[in-house]
Formats: sequence, structure tokens, C-alpha cells
Amino acid sequence: MAGAAPGAGGGAVRAAFLLATGVGVYVMAGSTGFVAVLLVPVAITAIPLVVDGRSTRRTARLLAAALLLGWVLVSIASVGLLYLPSVLLIALSATR
Repeated sequence: MAGAAPGAGGGAVRAAFLLATGVGVYVMAGSTGFVAVLLVPVAITAIPLVVDGRSTRRTARLLAAALLLGWVLVSIASVGLLYLPSVLLIALSATR
């Protein structure tokens, strides 16, 4: 993709590839926006850490698992599947 010749649809193919990969758009644009995108699941995972009480912590774990699953589904085309083990482990911890 990097060596695509200008003209003859090379730019359109590259743009479609970058849009399909999601994170590639942020990296190729040269911005630091991809760091903010990757911090979203980290912030979601921290929700149970700031909650006190046994029953509310369990609820917070279930909420974090649901939100992280939503994150996986939204970003499945780029980095979403990498967070699937985290979803499973948070859901497992909520059942204990």
C-alpha cells in the first residue's frame, strides 16, 4: 500500500484501506489520537478499582465487562479483538 502509484485509483485504495483498519487512520495522519483511542478500554477497566463495597464492586465489574464488550464490538475491525480476553476475565471476576 505504501508504494501505490499516484493516480489510477492508488489514493482511493489507500484511503479505503486506512478507513477499514481504523487505527491506521490515526497513525498515518501523524496525530496522537490513537493513544486516546487505546486509553478508552484502560479507563473502562479501571471502573471497578474506584468503587467501594462488595455488592457495588460486583456491579461495577459487570458494567465494565458490558462496556468493554461494546468497545470490542465497535472496534472489531482494528484492535477490538485484542481486548476480548479482558472482557472474559472481567466477566469471570464479576461472577465470583
